[in-house]
Amino acid sequence: MRVPFKSVMAGIMLAAAPLISAQAAGAGMPMPSKSDFSSSAYSYRTGSPEPEMQSLVASGMPAARSGDGLVYVRSVAATIQAASGDEFLQVKMAHDLIALTIAYDGPAYLSGNIPAQDCISVLRRGTAVCEGFANTFKAFCDELSVKCRVVHGYARGKGFRLESEGGSKPDANHAWNIVSIKGRKYLVDCTWDEGYMNGNTTTREYKTEWLFAAPEAFIYTHYPTDSRLDQLLANKVSWKEFISLPALRPSFFDAVRKCHPKLERMNRCKGTLELELKLAESYSLNASVTSLSTGETLNRCCTSKPDGDKTILTFSFPQPGTYKVTFFPYRPGASKSVSCGEFLVRRV
Repeated sequence: MRVPFKSVMAGIMLAAAPLISAQAAGAGMPMPSKSDFSSSAYSYRTGSPEPEMQSLVASGMPAARSGDGLVYVRSVAATIQAASGDEFLQVKMAHDLIALTIAYDGPAYLSGNIPAQDCISVLRRGTAVCEGFANTFKAFCDELSVKCRVVHGYARGKGFRLESEGGSKPDANHAWNIVSIKGRKYLVDCTWDEGYMNGNTTTREYKTEWLFAAPEAFIYTHYPTDSRLDQLLANKVSWKEFISLPALRPSFFDAVRKCHPKLERMNRCKGTLELELKLAESYSLNASVTSLSTGETLNRCCTSKPDGDKTILTFSFPQPGTYKVTFFPYRPGASKSVSCGEFLVRRV
């Protein structure tokens, strides 16, 4: 499973959450609404950078960032404003330029020796951890006259293991942003849209998965320090409720519009577990099953079949123990399928 970037994370080993039957679980499981997927903001999550920003990168202009950083920010902002007066598109362009030109600082993260993360320092180096991505994105938004804040909190990123999570709320380990457009607030995580870190290796891979992501999807991986102000949810999720949620990414909700029974982080069954899913048009969903006791990925443990407008996933667990289920969405024409979430099952 590819794991998103995050900032320096304190080592934590936490007690497992209580077991909950899948048939009764998840009364408070947040799900994005139809209005989220039909909103103006959602239409900008295209998976492709804007041509204007690609041209800017190709022109060599990003090299100017190593000089006067403020002049560079103003020049880029002027280019963005000349290209479009649409605030959503302006924010996407700023997001795109950062994701295309700032690399995640894997060596700094791994060593714990984090250099200055202010915008000017980040631009001069061309590298950052999450704090630097968030600060630089805010600097562009400020120049574009788009209201933007840096948010800190806990995120299920590098080093996260679903089977070890639980207990008391840990210190903040990540930073992201909230922007305000046309009187509404939106969540943006440029760090996790720049690429991913697999083991000790960092890889650039542009995405828009974390651009204007619905708060109901964001809460499965990001828990802000100020949970009252920065969740952007009508019904706030407590820390205890957060650690009972499965680890699902926005791409899961792009593919899955309804899920029954509602999933928990840890689900219990007596041998088989059946999920009834309503998938978005043109999507299919597969899953893999891994035994946590052996680390082995098991074959033929998941079957999928259509049932009218629904898809039924049936999981069979060969013997008592704890298993991790990982989801993989797929669309025709896609070159690959990257995991979009995971949950645990205890067969009793």
